[in-house]
Amino acid sequence: MRAHIIGPSTTIAAVRALVSLEANGRALLELGSTIGQRRRLIWELARREIQDRYAGQILGWIWAIGHPLILLGVYLFVFGFIFKARISNEGAL
Repeated sequence: MRAHIIGPSTTIAAVRALVSLEANGRALLELGSTIGQRRRLIWELARREIQDRYAGQILGWIWAIGHPLILLGVYLFVFGFIFKARISNEGAL
């Protein structure tokens, strides 16, 4: 961990913010570690959720992936070819 210099000009709010950032960073690392350790459980729960949601349907889980892809294709066609929308960096902040 990096050492932080706290001097006489450092305000209490700055010290609290620094401590909060370090605590949040540790919490984020801990969350990532927990997700990594529990990835099989997360995968199994997600798989069961999709199976239960689309049980008895003809397309099943394919619809969960296909529907967003179809919408993406429709949006690309409409805004890319019909409205001729272009992405540019001119005037960007």
